[in-house]
Order: sequence, then C-alpha cells, then structure tokens
Amino acid sequence: MFGKRYLATRKKLRSIVGDVRELASRAGAELDDLEEGGGLLEDLRKPFLLVACGEVNAGKSTFLNALFDNELCSVNVLPETERIVRYRYGEKARHEEISEIEEDRYRPLEFLKDFNLVDTPGTNSEARIHKAALAGLFPAADLVFLIFSVADPWESHTWDLLARFPEELEGKVAVVVQQSDLREQRELTVIREHVCSLARQKLGVPPEVFLVSGKLAREAKTRQVPGGGVWEASGYQDLEEFISRRVSDSPDRRQVACRVHHSTRSALARIEDQLARTAAELTRKDVILGELEAGMNRAREAARQDSKDQLGDLRTVLRGAGESSLVLLRRRVALWPSLLSLFRRDESPSMVARAFGEGVEQAAGRTAHQQGRQVWQMCETHWDSVSSRIREEIEVEPPACNGGDVDWTGAQQSFVLRMTRAAGKAVESTRIRSLLQVRFEVRRIVLQRFLVSILLGVTAGGAAGAAGWHTLSWLFLGAALLVTGLGAWQAYRSGGVVVDSYRERMQRSEEGFVEMLEGEYRAGVSSFYRDYGVLYEIVRRVILQSETVVQSRQQELENLVQELQAVQEEL
Repeated sequence: MFGKRYLATRKKLRSIVGDVRELASRAGAELDDLEEGGGLLEDLRKPFLLVACGEVNAGKSTFLNALFDNELCSVNVLPETERIVRYRYGEKARHEEISEIEEDRYRPLEFLKDFNLVDTPGTNSEARIHKAALAGLFPAADLVFLIFSVADPWESHTWDLLARFPEELEGKVAVVVQQSDLREQRELTVIREHVCSLARQKLGVPPEVFLVSGKLAREAKTRQVPGGGVWEASGYQDLEEFISRRVSDSPDRRQVACRVHHSTRSALARIEDQLARTAAELTRKDVILGELEAGMNRAREAARQDSKDQLGDLRTVLRGAGESSLVLLRRRVALWPSLLSLFRRDESPSMVARAFGEGVEQAAGRTAHQQGRQVWQMCETHWDSVSSRIREEIEVEPPACNGGDVDWTGAQQSFVLRMTRAAGKAVESTRIRSLLQVRFEVRRIVLQRFLVSILLGVTAGGAAGAAGWHTLSWLFLGAALLVTGLGAWQAYRSGGVVVDSYRERMQRSEEGFVEMLEGEYRAGVSSFYRDYGVLYEIVRRVILQSETVVQSRQQELENLVQELQAVQEEL
C-alpha cells in the first residue's frame, strides 16, 4: 500500500490518542481538543482522497482498479459512470445516494480505510451538471488524476478542467495516459513530450506525467510477480512510488499529525499533573490515617497503663477465693477430721489447694469477662470518634465496627481464657499445696505421737489393774487422760498454725499474683486493639489500592510518552 510508513505512523498516533483519551478518562483529566468528535481527530482520521477525471472510456475505472488491485469500479465500453461516485469503507457493501449527481459506495475493503476514491463521469459526457460538484470536490482532494487515452491525449474537455479550476488543482494534479501497451516506445516518447508541454501551458509548471497500462498492471498483480517485465512495462511502479511520496510528504497531513501530536503531548502533561495531584492527595490521606492509628496506639497504651486500677478487682478476687478456702481449711483441721487423718491418707492439702485454685479461676474469669467487655466498648467508642474524619477527610466509608470484620466475641473469649489461665498459673506459683502438705504431715506426726502415748498409758493402766495394782493403774490412766487433753490442745494449736501459715502465704503471694496477671492483662489489651486495628487496615487497603492504580497509570503515562516520542521522530 502507498505511504506504508506514514500510514503506520498515523495509525500509531491514532492508537496513542485513543490510549491517552482512555487514560485521561480514568485519571479525571481534561482533554480539550482530543475529545471524541473533535475536528482535530476527524482531520487525522480523514482518508486520503484520490480523484480520477477524464473522457468517457479514457480508462478511469480500469486505472483505479489496477491501482488498488481490486474490481472496484465497473468497466465497460459504454459509459458506466453517470454520477460522481465516491468509494468509502463500510463493514457491509451498500450504496447511498447523496444527490442526483453524487453517490457514496461503501465496501468492506481495508485500503478504503486510508484512501477514498472518486470516479467521475466523462468530461465529454452530456452530464455537464457534475462539473459544479467538482468545484467543491477538488479543494478536498489530495491528488487529482487527469486520465487520458493514449489514442487522444490532447482532448480538450479534460484539459479545460485545469483552466477552470487552477487554484483548486494547484499542486494536486498528476497526468496519466492510459493504454500505453497499445503504442510503441517511440510514440510514447512523443506523447509524453506533448502532454508535458500542454500541461505547462495550462498550469505554468509541468505536473508529473505517467504512461501506464492498467491491463498489464492487473495482469502482473494477478500473477503475483510485480517487478517482472510485465510489471515494469505497465508503468505503475513509478506511479505508485509517486503516490507514496505524496502520501508521506503531504504538508497538510503532516501539519495535522503534528497538531495532534502537540495536543496529545499537552494532554499527557495535564494527565501527569492530575496524577501528581491525586498521588499527593493519597499521601495526605495516608498521613491522616497514620495520625488516627497513632491515636489508637495512644488509646491502647492508656488502656494498658490502666491495669493497676483494673487489677485491683483481681486482688479482691484473690482475697475472696483465699477466704473461701480458709473456711474449708478450718473445717479440715477440726478435731474429728484431724483424728481421722491419723488412720488414713489425708487429702486436705489437695482439697484446699484445688478449692482455692478453682475459686480464683472462676472469679478471675468473671472479672476478666467484665474487663474484656470494657475494652471492647473502649474500642467502639474510639472508632465512633474517628469515623467522621475517615469519611470526610479520607473520603472512604468506614466499615461498621460490628460489621463482622472484627470478631469481638472471639477477642473477648480469648481475653477471658488468657486471664483465667494466668490466674491458674499464678495460683500454682504460690505453692499452697506444698505448704499445706508439709504442715499437715508435721501435724499428723505430732498427733500420732500423742495418740501412741495415750494408747500406751491406757494399755499400761489396764495391765496394772489386771495385776491388782490399782493405784498404779489409776496413775497410768490419769496420765493417758492428761496426754489426751494435751493432744487435743496440740491439735487445736497446730490447726491454728496451719491456718495462719496459709493466710500468711496468701498475703505474701498477693503482689506476685497481681504482677503475673498484670502482664497478661496488658497483653490481652494489646490483642484486643490488634483486632481493632483491622478496621484501620481496611481503610488503608482502600488507599493502597488507589495508590497502586495511580502508579499503574503513571507507568502507562510513561509508556505513552515514549511511544509519542517515537512518533515525533517519525514525523
């Protein structure tokens, strides 16, 4: 096809313009003269207009068919063209009557996207009215071919067009003498000289003159051997090279392309500015979100530092559980349980320690549930306070606090479980069971000694009485009774010692117990706020997605700038 390089450059420029328009639409930038339907883009898209004029049967239709290697125009010995016929591109073949003397014919042929062809009635035909339409056609034409038959290259009707429209045809005319295969080379030389002389008289400057044979050109193209002897003899090679030069070097077309290039470059600059403003706005929003997250961190630290007050409740929990277990301990060191412990294994230490641990864990769980709910409510209150800023300054609809993005119930359960386990470990650290086991074992050994003494006294008294030593018998029995009293007193006193030791251990362990729970409480609060931070992450993801889009568009912009630079070098 003619002017392939220029047409490829123009096509590339049109593609870039389309990409720029799409990018501008997504970036929110103004396009001005690159808007769809704008005159500048229409000028760029406008196909090259080639017009063929000549006598009836001068070979105009054959010339056009051979030029584009397509049976586009009807060929007959009788006049086929009675109207000015323009061939345009259309997805379906159809005819459209413009007026009594003009008709548009649409064909699904690729070359018609870049070239519109006009076949005119014979200049010597009776349809003279078409000459008025030619006056409006010539100014828009890129090339006008004056077609002559080799049998009569000096016919006046066609030459008269040069005299009638000198300004409209200036710089656009090429003279084509058809049917050169019907003459010898010597005759063709004479005809060329005559045509050049006559054209110089009409135009003042000699136009390009081509002696061609449409028949030979079609034959060469049909055989698909252009460049052979038949193709060279047709004269179409020089003609096509001339058309390619005119297509590529057209000042008007290049001026339009340069204007489109300039407008596209300006549009890219506006898009760049818009993207820069958008990026700056996203940075501002990111800073605001950072400030809000810093506020959340301060709220978290305030809640963590509030642990002293919150742990006061846990101190009360420990004391309450200790007092409850003391009641059980007093019952276990009473006289009858103490007596029974002398004859079987005493489970009192385990029972008291277990009761104390279970009491602490249950009470700590209830307290932790209330504390977890308080932290939950603090997070909700804080989110309500920042939602308006997110909505107004970051321009993102904040997610609902209880919309399911944060598992508050799970966070609270995790907090309670953490505190309950910590309370259990704190109880174990007091070593209550070990203390009680030692105290109970020492007490049992002492009481067993009293029991042995009592039994020995009773046995000795019984033996003395049986032997008739009644006085000695009463002495032994009295001693046994005295030891019994002393044993009872020892049982009471040692029970009090056990209780006092237990109470003392509780008091000494209280601070360590609270310290162990304090760390877990703070960790639990941090975990709560970490879950709460998911809401901020949702907002941040929206900003990051926008930033990613802007970066992608900036990369698109950079690619388009490079492509446009390549087009500029071509232009």
